[in-house]
Amino acid sequence: MASSVLVESRSESTAWLRINRPEKRNAVSGEVIEATIAALARLKDDAEVRCAVITGAGDISFSVGLDFKYLLRKHETGEGADFLDMLRAIYEFPKIVIAAVNGYCLGGGINILCACDLAIASECALFGLPEVVHGGPPGLVVGPVMRTVARKHAFELNLMGKRNWDAATAERRGLVNAVAPHAELEAVVQQWADEIAACPPTSVEYTKRICQEVPDKVSGYIDGIVFTREIAMEQRRLSPAFDNGLKAFLGGRRINFTKSKP
Repeated sequence: MASSVLVESRSESTAWLRINRPEKRNAVSGEVIEATIAALARLKDDAEVRCAVITGAGDISFSVGLDFKYLLRKHETGEGADFLDMLRAIYEFPKIVIAAVNGYCLGGGINILCACDLAIASECALFGLPEVVHGGPPGLVVGPVMRTVARKHAFELNLMGKRNWDAATAERRGLVNAVAPHAELEAVVQQWADEIAACPPTSVEYTKRICQEVPDKVSGYIDGIVFTREIAMEQRRLSPAFDNGLKAFLGGRRINFTKSKP
């Protein structure tokens, strides 16, 4: 039986996690949840991996959200893997996670996208939250969407219940970072991952931490600067990467950190 999540190495520094249920348009089942959590737990401690990419198998869908059979069983019995645990594993992964949105991204698929740090969409991708049509609010995805796009756009996405955002709209409204030609999506995502991998791993990890924590923990302008400085100084005490980078810059060169581990 094929694994519900395939883990592929596309470079020395990038691991691709591919939801492998193309016949179900990569709907998230309990097995997908468990496999994703397990894969990220392994990759977390792999020093060679600097980025993880999440995408869908096939050429049609990133993910159409939760499998209805799984969802109904979960509601009726409360048993089985919890989708929230998968989202937490993605969001709290200390390295950068990129969503490669290769097709339909609906319902919980948008939740997965929002849990990732970056998102690049195929020009063929379509986005929507159809939950309201099926008898309930979007649930887990409302908060992440409200934090990711402007309020009026978030209300539109949550209320309309349609697959009514194309890739260009999603980029314009801040749901994804960039749009790529469909045939070039994975190459573009890999290029982004390689550029991240060329930076010091501790600086990337601490930058991710700052970006996640400042909006939640700091309200004032100056307080945000102070908070950021404290985290940056913590990283500087733990790693020589910052000092080495400054010396390299002043010497007219740049260090590629892809294979080094300062």
